[in-house]
Amino acid sequence: MPDAPPRPDSGAIQVPTLYLRTLMELTQEMGFATGPWLEAAGIDPQQLAQPSVLLSTPRYVALVRAAVLHTQEPALGLLLGRRLRMNTHGTLAFALMNAASLRQAVALLERFLPVRTNLLALRFVDSPSSPRLVFSPAANLDVAELLILETVMLAVRQVFDYLAPGAQSVLSVEFAAPAAAYQALAQELFGCPVRNGASANVLCMNPATLDTALSSADAQALENAAALCQVELDKITQQESLTARIQRNLLASNGALPSLHTSARLLHMAPRTLHRRLQAEGTSYRAIVEQVRHQLALQHLRQGKLNMQEIAYRLGYTDQANFRRAFKRWEGVAPSQLGPR
Repeated sequence: MPDAPPRPDSGAIQVPTLYLRTLMELTQEMGFATGPWLEAAGIDPQQLAQPSVLLSTPRYVALVRAAVLHTQEPALGLLLGRRLRMNTHGTLAFALMNAASLRQAVALLERFLPVRTNLLALRFVDSPSSPRLVFSPAANLDVAELLILETVMLAVRQVFDYLAPGAQSVLSVEFAAPAAAYQALAQELFGCPVRNGASANVLCMNPATLDTALSSADAQALENAAALCQVELDKITQQESLTARIQRNLLASNGALPSLHTSARLLHMAPRTLHRRLQAEGTSYRAIVEQVRHQLALQHLRQGKLNMQEIAYRLGYTDQANFRRAFKRWEGVAPSQLGPR
């Protein structure tokens, strides 16, 4: 019998140590020592003196799991997000503070979020009546997924509050996960209705505030800050493997997974070049698609919102039988044996 395929993973991620230090301060104020959960994730406290630390996605998930288990605080993501004020976001903060409007700030976030975190992909849906920011996991976050979504989405909400105080820029928030026991706290911190069990993770924007001029706007300062953000983004992109970039793009895709030719075009390279570079990294486009299908299958089954036929269709299978065979190959059990957590 052939070996099972490796678990999906998006490789290493850069985590700003300021975010980790903020998490340390939070847990210390809650009365807990930080050493045990840092040690559980294999992080040397001395690493936190650096601007950022390179962690594999599984180690980052282990870090988050250890912090939650150590503090026994299920709402840790919200409490951390509340502390991530504008001045914690580095060069991106300088660009945002000089935006001409919230619409321009949204465009900056969509373009430069990876300079702060590449765990989530951000997509702006510009509908005249219901514009929204959609947040999608761009890595296999496992049990840390909701915590990271809550942290980042609340931090982004606070960016809008900083830029346009009192403007009610976000009308509501939606999470794909079921409602948690701390639902009232979530609504209080987001300052608007929060709905769970939705089809996606979304900040529903107020169309009336998107184009209002911001008093802090400075076109020249914005140009300078955006140029610095681009330098950081280029550096991250150069360090990231092509495999990880494709995985992130596939996970963030809306609907059917793009073909090799489409992915090549999105990455501004010829299909043969993409194929050759993936071979050099010891993989193939088909193998990456298989890994992403595996990850998305687990996600859909645990959310419990789609039936088997809908999941198979979403993942590009022509019928349920093909999906069941693939899932049995990945997990060793039928998909019907894996339900919501």
